[in-house]
Amino acid sequence: CSTIFRERYTREADKLMVVAPLTVEKEREIFKSVRHPWGFGFGGLGLDPRIALIRPTAVDVFKKTEKNVNFFKEYPIAKDKKTFTTPTLNDVIEFDLSKTGKGVAKYLSPKVLLFTGFVTKGKEYDLGGNSSISFGDTNLGWATVSLTEVGKNSDLLVLTGEMRNTDMTIEELGDEKITVGNRWGKAPVRCEGIPATITFSARSSNVKCWALDESGNRKQEVLIQKTADGLKLDLKPEYKTIWYELETVK
Repeated sequence: CSTIFRERYTREADKLMVVAPLTVEKEREIFKSVRHPWGFGFGGLGLDPRIALIRPTAVDVFKKTEKNVNFFKEYPIAKDKKTFTTPTLNDVIEFDLSKTGKGVAKYLSPKVLLFTGFVTKGKEYDLGGNSSISFGDTNLGWATVSLTEVGKNSDLLVLTGEMRNTDMTIEELGDEKITVGNRWGKAPVRCEGIPATITFSARSSNVKCWALDESGNRKQEVLIQKTADGLKLDLKPEYKTIWYELETVK
């Protein structure tokens, strides 16, 4: 996340912000009718919350924002629109909401690749640059994958899914709401091992992969297969990690 922030924080395109004004009178009106903090978001102020998938968004409570950024009072989006791409300079942010309640998001840049969302077992997901990923069974039908450049010839690969404390108990409340009440469980935190297959091209065919321990030390080499189209990496829960290092060997 810090790498993404450093890559993006000076972007001119990000200054094209969509701002929703919030007056004291409007705040009181929302609080009396909704009595919930989400009422003060874009939806509660009458704007489409999907705008945040395309532009930076803000709520202006001091009437000062429009002096510093481009101010949009309206930003219409077609009701049936399901895919979104954020206009940027050197990177791409994509959102796919084709499956209701089960979206997928991707961030692609020279230094970071991020994929997160609800996944279908066996389906190949494009990661850009002639790379793709497919997943096995996951506990929640969901996974997050990130690949970050951490050195000249080294990248950190992270795959995460469900995480919870030992003996934590989650109670379904209905209407897609859950609670743990006071049943938070105890240490250690248990992390799901995500089964995935990644195919990719690389600067060199001589690439090595290691499963890392919780301190970032190499504990086991993971075999990378050479294919006609590039390289193939099979990641399994048996490696007992969420962190992997990829090294391009000269």
